[in-house]
Amino acid sequence: MENGEAGKGCDDCTSARQQVWSGFRYGCLVCRARMVSRSLPCHESRRQLRLTPEYRELLARMEVSHEQVKAAAVADFEQRSARV
Repeated sequence: MENGEAGKGCDDCTSARQQVWSGFRYGCLVCRARMVSRSLPCHESRRQLRLTPEYRELLARMEVSHEQVKAAAVADFEQRSARV
């Protein structure tokens, strides 16, 4: 199910909002953005403070934007930090 409304209707997005979750569905835009936000190319881009070629290629391959990945990363961080 392709959707950009915070993963509504996706069981993996629902679980990820409620707990640390490692399930992803390729057909869900939010899942793909969350997957990219946890990837090594994304972390390397953050470390270098620039969009690396590897990260840009992953964005294109997963058909998500940098903005969508940033939003997914923020939501993921908030979920983990809420339990600390």
